Amino acid sequence: MAPMIRVMDGDAAEREVKGAEGCQLYSLVQYNCEYRVGGTLECFPFKRMFLECLDKSGKLKRVETRSGSCK
Repeated sequence: MAPMIRVMDGDAAEREVKGAEGCQLYSLVQYNCEYRVGGTLECFPFKRMFLECLDKSGKLKRVETRSGSCK
């Protein structure tokens, strides 16, 4: 099971990792699927990006990002 990721708005996420060292960008593709008339299933991919950084105290932080940057 994937680790828990705290949910916050974009500005709060940026503040959380601003100035952090050694950030690593990760991404995954998820699919949003819908049943259509006639019993067909139609799925659309969407990509999510996450930054994993060490904060100043050495604690690992993971936040979802849209910019792909921790600067």
